[in-house]
Amino acid sequence: MDRTRRRTVPRLPAGRNLRKGATVRTPAKDQVAFVGVGTTGFRRDAGGRSSASLAAEASVAAIRDAGLTAKDIDGVVVAAETGAPQPNQLASMLELPTITHHSRPAAVAGFAVIDAVNAIVAGACDTVLVCLSMM
Repeated sequence: MDRTRRRTVPRLPAGRNLRKGATVRTPAKDQVAFVGVGTTGFRRDAGGRSSASLAAEASVAAIRDAGLTAKDIDGVVVAAETGAPQPNQLASMLELPTITHHSRPAAVAGFAVIDAVNAIVAGACDTVLVCLSMM
């Protein structure tokens, strides 16, 4: 077979040894920040409480810790743990008035954070509540 040779694709070198003038694409840089955190107590059993109840308690604590109100939240991401509430259920429980983005990525906290960052960078929302609720 007669194949023409492909040009090599230019790549950025790994680490700090970037070529002069080279840039690294980080669209989320300086656009996304963690501003609040909330949790419930840790114990072997939930004390008869549902996962949704615990998620709501931790979410309210995170919103207060961030100095925000329900009106400020326009995105809800809930990791898909067994028994965890749906994003729309959590938004309803917290009486969040304007939700423009909600999702339920796989049950990995990092995936939920990545989804929230992508939603902000894409302009789908400005402030996202990320919740990981386990039973």
